Amino acid sequence: MVSLDQDQTKEKNIKMDYQKDERSFRGLIMDLLEAIIKISSQEYRGGYWTEKIVGQSIERTYINDTRKQYIQSVQTLKDLLLPHFKEEKIVPIYNKIQKEFEKLEDEKIKKVQDGDKDYDAVLYSIKQLKLMQQLFRELNNLLHNSQYLKKRMEFG
Repeated sequence: MVSLDQDQTKEKNIKMDYQKDERSFRGLIMDLLEAIIKISSQEYRGGYWTEKIVGQSIERTYINDTRKQYIQSVQTLKDLLLPHFKEEKIVPIYNKIQKEFEKLEDEKIKKVQDGDKDYDAVLYSIKQLKLMQQLFRELNNLLHNSQYLKKRMEFG
């Protein structure tokens, strides 16, 4: 037989578990925001290989393209926030930027197919980066205006 005190303790534990889940999601968003800020607070660079002699062999290590890291991080933030802000807030913002992305991609494909020697992959990457910076600012404004990261969920 379970006493009333044990039932209340179980109920409190359940509430605490829900609160932990909510905080962990917010924590995930905060971690992702921190990563985006860290990436964007340094000089962007393209990816490259380094070589180091280790004993009698050469060890190759790839250093990530920070522009691509930023782009992927912002897209991940958008994907995580989408269910919480529903389509009426995030989708119009994303669709506008996605159209620009597609236009940019079409230009790139056409230039490559036409053998355009003036095609600049770095310039293309920078244009992509600028679009994601725009999306990040919009998502950040959405978070700020909704005070999403300040709200506490009440259960029970």
